Amino acid sequence: MTDPQSTTGRPQGVADQDVVDVLVAGHREVEAIFVELEGRQGAPEHRRQLADVVIAELVRHSVAEEQYVYPAARRALPDGDQLAEHEIAEHAEAERTMKELESVDPSEARFEPLLAHLTKAIRHHVQEEESDLFPRLRAAMAREELVELAGKGAGRQADGPDPAAPGRAGPPAGEPAARPRHRPGGPAPGRPRRPPHLHGGAARQAALTTRPALPPAGSSPGRPGRRRRL
Repeated sequence: MTDPQSTTGRPQGVADQDVVDVLVAGHREVEAIFVELEGRQGAPEHRRQLADVVIAELVRHSVAEEQYVYPAARRALPDGDQLAEHEIAEHAEAERTMKELESVDPSEARFEPLLAHLTKAIRHHVQEEESDLFPRLRAAMAREELVELAGKGAGRQADGPDPAAPGRAGPPAGEPAARPRHRPGGPAPGRPRRPPHLHGGAARQAALTTRPALPPAGSSPGRPGRRRRL
């Protein structure tokens, strides 16, 4: 069996993946769930389950990006600060939509418009990152640095500890601390967990058996001390 191909077309194993490979794989997993939700198939309980999974995926993905990728962009790119702030603002917009979607039953009229809005926003965000930010990072940084980023924690979305957990190690020296995040809570009573056909690796499966507890809708998106953003 041949080795999986990276986003640049080079053969590689998991140990050789750089941070872009890891994040692009996360994008593809999220897109697969969006496509299934857009099919509007299955019972409301199953669609609620899929919505919970995609929210959990997006929260973990954003933690990885804001903890490691955007600080790297600030250091490596001449307009890195501007790019990072733009991407973080898009995370905040998506989080507001997720907070609303989290509390809406799939049988309610608001569910589909909220889901469509979230899907559109995330696809736009992904397109920007994959066509601009990620290629520029690969051009500006040594591959060894990008692989190291993946190893240090940009893959946190897949199998890392919750960044808000007590005792979590801080960011590397010289990097800004991540904004405070709310710890994910357990699944809501009566909510099903990750569908069997969506199980990735064992670590991802374990990470996604809990749903993120998003902050109240309408919270002010301030700076330090702010609520956790997607």
